[in-house]
Amino acid sequence: MAHEGCARGQSGVMNVVQRAAGDMRLAPHFHALSLDGVYVQDADAELVFHALPRLRTAPRQARGNRPLTLSL
Repeated sequence: MAHEGCARGQSGVMNVVQRAAGDMRLAPHFHALSLDGVYVQDADAELVFHALPRLRTAPRQARGNRPLTLSL
């Protein structure tokens, strides 16, 4: 699959650390949101979103016991 690329593309991510579980026991863990593409400013100064291609995974039968891997 050919990739064009986006010059000056801007992506983003937000990460939050949660320190306790619902029952207030200490259970530090992370919540993360990330863009699945980039924003690029066009000639009219408008932001245009360019999504990444969909991820593909191998069927479970073909993987056997190997870990799941994702590829573009």
